Parts: sequence; C-alpha cells; structure tokens
Amino acid sequence: MKYRKIKVAELNNIDVYGKRFNGYDLAAYINKNTDDIDVVQLVNHKFSSQPFVKKIFKPIFEPYDYIIANHERDILKIKNQLSITEEALITNKHYKNADILHFHMYHNMNLPIAFLERISPSKQIVIDIHDTYWLSDSKIPVLDAFAFMKDNLISATKQRKNVLNSIDATFVVHSPYILELFKKSSVTKNLTKNVKMINFGIDTNLFKPMNNQDIRKKLHIPQGNIVLFCRAQKEFKGIDYIEKALSSIKSDRKITIITTNEKNLLKSLHNTHQIIDMGMVSDDKKMVELYNACDIFLAPSTEESFGFMAVEAMSCEKPVIVFNGTALPHTTNAPKIGISVNRNATSLQKAIEQLIANDKERIKRGKAGRVYVCKNYSLDAYYTNYVNLFRKLYRKNRTPHTKTKTPKTKVHHDFLEPINQFIFDKKTPQPPVINNIDYSDPSIQKYIQSFNHQIFIKIKKLKKKATPLTLIKRLIPSKIKRYIKSKLRSNYETK
Repeated sequence: MKYRKIKVAELNNIDVYGKRFNGYDLAAYINKNTDDIDVVQLVNHKFSSQPFVKKIFKPIFEPYDYIIANHERDILKIKNQLSITEEALITNKHYKNADILHFHMYHNMNLPIAFLERISPSKQIVIDIHDTYWLSDSKIPVLDAFAFMKDNLISATKQRKNVLNSIDATFVVHSPYILELFKKSSVTKNLTKNVKMINFGIDTNLFKPMNNQDIRKKLHIPQGNIVLFCRAQKEFKGIDYIEKALSSIKSDRKITIITTNEKNLLKSLHNTHQIIDMGMVSDDKKMVELYNACDIFLAPSTEESFGFMAVEAMSCEKPVIVFNGTALPHTTNAPKIGISVNRNATSLQKAIEQLIANDKERIKRGKAGRVYVCKNYSLDAYYTNYVNLFRKLYRKNRTPHTKTKTPKTKVHHDFLEPINQFIFDKKTPQPPVINNIDYSDPSIQKYIQSFNHQIFIKIKKLKKKATPLTLIKRLIPSKIKRYIKSKLRSNYETK
C-alpha cells in the first residue's frame, strides 16, 4: 500500500544566505534522507539553483516587495502590515498543498502578522523564534534593526499577542536564553505549552581544526602575527566595540584582523594592524580556512539568539570572546570554555590581551570548545528532532483557530491612500509619517488586507515597458543568459 507523503513548506525571504537555520539545509536533508516527507522551500527571493526551492513571486513583483517594505518603514514606522507576499503565497500551489507550514524569519518575508489567523486550520503552523522580534514588549527591547517601530510598539505588541494566542501553532527556540525570554514576554508567556527547544547543529566533520600555516601564507599574514577573526557588520555584531578595543590594545605581538561580511569598517586601524576584509563569504570550505587561520574569534554581539559563527570557530578549536546579555555565554559554555565579558570596549580589550599573552590558555580553551560542540551541537540530532516534530504534527488533530471577529459596524479608513499614490507615481511627494494607528483593531486590519489586495492587483496589471536594456536582453541567446546566471549564482551558492 502506497502512503501519502507529508508535505512541508519551509518559508523564508531568501534561501542560501542563512541556509543553516532558514529551512534550506533542513529541506535538502529531509528530501534526501526520508521516504515519508516531501519538503519545498518557498522564498521571496531565490539565489540557488536547487529545484526544491520555489519563488513565491513572479519577477514583476520582486522589486515592489522591497519598495513596499521601505515605505512601510519610512511612513508608517511599523513592520509586517503592508504586503504583497500574502496575495502571492495563497495562490502558490506548494503552499496550498502543504500540510505543515514552517516559518523562519517571518518578519523578513514581509508577511502581515494577521495572515497567521487567515491560514486554514487544516494546516499545522511551526514558527521558529530566531530572535526577539516576536517577544519584544515593554520589558524586552525591540531589535536595533527595528528601532523605527518604537513609537508603535504598544500597538504592535498588542497585535502580536492577540494573533499568536488565537492560533494553534508550535514555536521552536534554539537556546535557553530565548526560551527564558519566551516565558517572560507578555506576548508569549501563556504559550509555553506550545514551545519546543531544538539545539542547532553543525557539521563537525567539515568545521574541524587544520594546519594553518599554508592558509596564513595564502592570506599573506606575516609569520608570528597574532590573528583575530570577526564578522564585520554595523548592526548588533559589536564591530564598534572591536574597533575601540583594538585601537588601544597593548601587546608586543603584531596583530592581523580578518573580517567577513561588510568591508572597511575597521579602516581606522589600517595604520597599526593588518586588516584583511574578505567581504561576503558563502563557501563553507572558505569559512573553515578563515577559522583555522585565526588564533582568537571575536563575537561581541549585542543581540544574539544563538551564535553560529562562535560555534563554528569552537569546532575548529578556536577560543571565543563574547559579551554578556545575549545567548552567546550559554552557547559557548562561558566561562569554562568561552570568555564572556561586560558590554564595553575596555573589558573586550583586556580579554583579548589576556589571550594574546597566554598561548597555553588559547590552546586549552580551543580544544575544550571542540569537545563541547561535538557533544552538544550534533547536526544529525538537529535534523532528527525536526523530522520527528513534523511526523508528530501530521498525526495531530487539527484545532480550529479562534479568529478575532470583525465588528459588524463598518469602519472606513483611508490613511493608506497617500502611500498607494506614492508607490505608483514617482512625482507624488512622500507622505508624512503616519502614527497613532491601532494595528490590533480588527477593522484596521480589514482595511489593510483590502489595501494589500488592491496593490497586488495593480502590480499584476502592470506591463513592462520596452527599454533599450530590455531590448538588448531579448537579443542575447538563451545559452549565454544561462551561463551568466550560473556565474552570478556561484557568488551566492555553496559549492
């Protein structure tokens, strides 16, 4: 007898970037290693060539996804209200066929919060809590990246609380730090029976110690230099603390600093230290080389719900320095293995100086870190836990959502009309900031849903104008187009 496969949709804004936690790697593993589960990943913007990854949008919609999100941020000072993602998603055949919807960076998909209430009760919902976006309230601060929402935080918090408590969803967290915040948040404190803890896992056969002399030669690092490695990012990765700490570092050793992600964020240090900016690196093998090239990994994030790079560095036998007040002290098993210090440049500087001066301490903590990662962050256990969760949810009796009822009296709103005109008419001036909207009001949500639908229809009716560039593109042979596309993808895709 042939059994029907469980159909799972992994949902995120992109596929390859963040692939370890956004559903990409999980989908690839399950499709390869199980016979009873079929997984697709649905994304706003696709960078890989994998057939299990499907785009939510047709090409004409993609630029408007960014445009609408920017207008929502700049004019409404809010997130996850204006959207064309919902309209595109509900007509997607893979979404329609899915038994289980697994949401990752929900806020980056530009999906309305209220959409969760509109999902059919026949589908099981899994929401990964990758950061504090869902949990922010008067006591848990909003992420720095969403600081523009502060004036609307009361309204947004009320809406998130109403929606999450009205649906039958399973929530997944990946660190005791986020689990504790989940239990404390006014938004989720009544949902603890629905939360599950699943440790992330990494491939310790890939992220492992290597002889680093050849790697250092390839990077032109002078012999005898002490090498630090960090992620350079303006938002919440602590690069400003690193810059201040290294500007006054006291050591007899010459220092090399390797960075990934953004470039030229440590340019003030060029005269005193060797700076190697690698830019965006998506190749895991290249990352393994960079971890092994360093002596110390710096992860002084000010916001972190797990800390993948810290764990990967530990797996390569590198000591890690982190800040207190995030998930990283627990992730790195500080102070036994990781070194956790207070959030300031002076504390970071002292910790770096101590490790530079003590070769034995660096080696000891590095080796202990490798043992800890192999024991606690098993990739097989991570995948198996999700497989078991999906199988359990598929067998679970569906519980209807208790949807908020829309008032019978019609309430008319038109505060979004200026945005409507601004999206499609470049000559129209940008509307002033629109505040004091109660996004938890069902009538407001009804109006926003209608607005989103109208915007989607308008974009759908648009026809691309023939420009010189589009005419040239039409003349390029298909083979050459495919070649160019494959070259572009190789910049993003892990080999």
